[in-house]
Amino acid sequence: MSNALTHLYRFSEIGFRDPFSRNNSLYFILDKSGSMGEFVLGSRTRFDISRQQLIDVLLKLLSIKLDNGIEIDVGVCVFSSSSTEDLIKRSIDETKVDALITFLNSFSPSGGTPYNTPLAKASDFYSFSTPGYRRACFFITDGIPVPEDSVDTALAQSGDLIGRKGRFSKDNDNDVDIYGIAVDLFDVVQLGRIDNTPRDGIQSISSEASSGLSNALLAATYKENIVYNFTDAPFNVEYGGETYIPAPISMGEVEVKEDIAKSSLDITLGINNVAAQRWISDSSESIINATVWLKDEMDDIYVIWKGRLSGKKPSGSKVELSLESVYTSLARSGLGARYQRMCRHGLYGRGCGVNKNDHVVSGIPSDVSGAVVTISEASDYSNGWFIGGMLETPDGSLRFIVDHVGDKIYLALAMDSLSRLFANQGYGLSYGLIYGGLSIKLYPGCNRSRSICNSKFNNIENYGGFDWIPTRNPFDGNAIN
Repeated sequence: MSNALTHLYRFSEIGFRDPFSRNNSLYFILDKSGSMGEFVLGSRTRFDISRQQLIDVLLKLLSIKLDNGIEIDVGVCVFSSSSTEDLIKRSIDETKVDALITFLNSFSPSGGTPYNTPLAKASDFYSFSTPGYRRACFFITDGIPVPEDSVDTALAQSGDLIGRKGRFSKDNDNDVDIYGIAVDLFDVVQLGRIDNTPRDGIQSISSEASSGLSNALLAATYKENIVYNFTDAPFNVEYGGETYIPAPISMGEVEVKEDIAKSSLDITLGINNVAAQRWISDSSESIINATVWLKDEMDDIYVIWKGRLSGKKPSGSKVELSLESVYTSLARSGLGARYQRMCRHGLYGRGCGVNKNDHVVSGIPSDVSGAVVTISEASDYSNGWFIGGMLETPDGSLRFIVDHVGDKIYLALAMDSLSRLFANQGYGLSYGLIYGGLSIKLYPGCNRSRSICNSKFNNIENYGGFDWIPTRNPFDGNAIN
């Protein structure tokens, strides 16, 4: 039993990561139960549409493998209570993808929706060690488990896979992200029990969306790029499978205010602390989350505060971090769809549906000067092509592009991390140009007009604007002639 209170501090940098920046091991589970045989679009069933989108993904994976120079292992499982079968192809090529497509085309929907049998197949697939790979399993279904207790059976039989434990632990570099994808399904409670990626929730996809499923399967993922664990105890503390190391660290009083959004917290670190050094020398290009636990005299541990970094201020031998409560993102009113002329969707977001990897331009910068990046590949596109888009660095950091002229890309803010990478990329620019150098990615922007949506992205069916809103208010009290 401890004699004093101990605090544990966990800081994590959160950002998006291109899922195909490294080798991949992917397992697709497709429901073929009787409900998937319902007609939802003319003569096409829900299974027809989901299967075709999965086939589109397999073909896209083949081109991604060639473009990115990576290896991709694929397993496809088609399941129902009538039968559950899978086909596995390691290091896919054109012949192997053709075999997977033939396999998918051999099934028709029938039976119930047992969750346990396909997850047992997934466990077998991931028993093959793939160190350094990104591993992801996609569970695609339109139904709750039938029989209902099959989800309990799945948790018992495949608990290590779902819980990232044992042979599927992070320590063994064999943990698997499991994504539940609901097709025309809104009761996702049971599906959520096998989804071990709670940050993104359960994705609910309409079978009538022409590319909704394929976008979900190829989307970028959240990633904890860097994690720092500290404690004010004079010894290491083990908690949640992580080690919290002693450090000069303290916090202000945790306040409970009438306005929960104002319940901020200040945490003070020593100036030489590795986390403090990282954040005071660079503008924050990722979301930085913080969680504080209290370990009491009975060795019980519980969260006393959770939030995100909003500011930092060095002072002498210390750095003071200002953090805002996690509730600041929850207490604000939610905004529904806007009724406006220009498109209401964020580019590459869920409403938009455009896959940014279909439009990426990669290249090697020849100069990085503050917020201006020179990259010859940008000159292949008309001026302004990338305005409103993004620049992505190798570590997944993103920056908004405010202007584009010739080979010059102008960012909203300078990226100190990009400047450091550019300065330290090897034996000078000529070495980089010949042997690869510092590769960055550019994603084109959109002015949210109907014409650009159609001509630039061929995405008019997802256009979210209302171009023909009357210019005159019909409720102003004047008669309309």
